[in-house]
Formats: sequence, structure tokens, C-alpha cells
Amino acid sequence: MAAVGIVDAVRRGEEEPAAAEAAPAAIEGHDALVAALGDLGVHGVLELSEDPCRRTLLTLPSLELRRPATTCRAQVPESPDGRLPVPRAQLERAARKHPKVPDRIRPLRALVDEIAWMSPREAVVAISIRLGGRFESLGPLSTIAFFRDGELRSTQGYFRITGGLLDVSPRASYVTQTPDVVLRRDGSQVSLPPYLQDARDFGWSADERWLAIAGSYAVTVVEVASLERYDATGGGLRSVTLPQVAARLAWREGP
Repeated sequence: MAAVGIVDAVRRGEEEPAAAEAAPAAIEGHDALVAALGDLGVHGVLELSEDPCRRTLLTLPSLELRRPATTCRAQVPESPDGRLPVPRAQLERAARKHPKVPDRIRPLRALVDEIAWMSPREAVVAISIRLGGRFESLGPLSTIAFFRDGELRSTQGYFRITGGLLDVSPRASYVTQTPDVVLRRDGSQVSLPPYLQDARDFGWSADERWLAIAGSYAVTVVEVASLERYDATGGGLRSVTLPQVAARLAWREGP
């Protein structure tokens, strides 16, 4: 469960009155896209939103579009237990495993950007690393660290601040962070093709067979087995790109 959630709330829980929405226009290239989605075996409903008060439901594979009554939804902080799930010493240990952090450097600050939960005992933490003294110019650096019962299991370091939305797939097989991070639960990286490395949000089907990626100009639905194949071979990716724009998305299994 991500440490930042979406809840129905306006003005501390007051919900705006429902408003009727005009039916959205049909998707360009509708018939060919429906056929391509059918070939992939995709099914479900994507909930797309460009702002907290405007949602579109996109049924797959039929590409039926509808807009439900307007309900504003604001982002508010959410924490499972109100405290950091790992000791500060473990956070620093994770930061020191970054390949660009010199041995025994001091001072070093490990700042928590976001937390997601793979299980009640397993947490994933996005960490920004701040180096002091003569090493200050080495930044910015960041790492995504995997913990179990507060103990570090693995890390994946980056020579930049990723700083996007951190989330866990429904079966906790993967961790994502916008704009371009997909990790397996062991911390290893899954490669994305360059045209999918600008994600605004990720959405998984409940069985993790498909991953929806909201890019700047379109939503792409990817078969996850083929994404693993692409990571191994550099080819074989099976995907369908839909001409829909969304800042956030979620995958539902039915209407």
C-alpha cells in the first residue's frame, strides 16, 4: 500500500454534488485497437483521471468510454501505523550501499521520500541521499530499499532523484516508481523501452498479467510476460497504445 493514498475528500471530507458529464468522444482507430486488445486477451476497466474531479472509465477490450458523476478526490497523507517502518541506522545502511557513495563518508543524510508496503512485514522505501563536505557535488543520488521486519534486504541505486509515485503491484511481485522504475520484489530492475520511460502513473491488473502505463500523450497496455522477455532479450514486447491522456490511472476488474 503506498504511503500516499487517494481518498474521496473535499474540504475535509465533504463531497461535491454529483454533476452530469457529457459522453466522451469515440477513440480514434477504435476497431483496430479493439482487435489488438482482443489478441492480447486484455479485459477490465481502466479508471483515468487528469485532475481530482474528472474521471473517465475505459472498458477493455471494447474501449467503451463513460464518465461517472463528478466526485472530487484529493490526495492526503496516509500511514499504516504513523511511524517509520525501519530504524534510521538501516536507512543509512541502505544509502551507503549506493555505488557512488564513498566508504565511511560523513556526514551522510538518508531522507525518506515515500514508503510502500509489500506485506505487513515488508516495506519498500524511496530514499534521497545527501552527501556532505567535499562530496556534496556527487549528488543528486537516490535508492529504493527493500526491508523485512525492519532489516535491509536489497537496494537499487540511481544517479539521480527519482522522486515519483511509489507503489506495489497487487500480488507484490513488482514495485514501480514514476517516471521509469519497475523493480521485482528481489530489488532487480526490469527494463522499459525508451518510449515508456516517461510514466505519469502505473496501473496493474489484479492478476499482474498486464501493466497500464500513463505517458504524457497516451496510455499503453503491456503484457507483463512480454515485458520480462523484453528485459532479457531486448525484443518481443506485446503492447497496445491507446490515444488517451491521464495523470493517474487505476485498473478495475469489472464495471
